[in-house]
Amino acid sequence: VRDGNLSEVWLPAMGTKTVALVLEAHVNELPAAKRPIVASAVKRIVAAAWDIDGYGDLGNKTKIVEAHERFSSAIAELKAVYEGSR
Repeated sequence: VRDGNLSEVWLPAMGTKTVALVLEAHVNELPAAKRPIVASAVKRIVAAAWDIDGYGDLGNKTKIVEAHERFSSAIAELKAVYEGSR
C-alpha cells in the first residue's frame, strides 16, 4: 500500500482469511466462552479481506487503509484467543 501497489493487496489478505477460517474450524477445541469471540473475529477478518480485495481493484487507498485497520484489529483479537489457550 505504501508503495502504491494497490492491486496486489488482495493476495496476503486472502491468505490470512484462509488461515482464519482454518482456525475457526478448530473452535471446538477452545473453551465455550471463547468460541463467540473467534466467530466474531473470523467474520470481521473475512469481510475486511473482501473489502481490501475490492478496494484494491478500485485503487482506493483510503478505503484499503480503513479496511486494513478493521482487519488488523480482528486478527489481533483472534491471535489473543488462540495464544491464551496454549
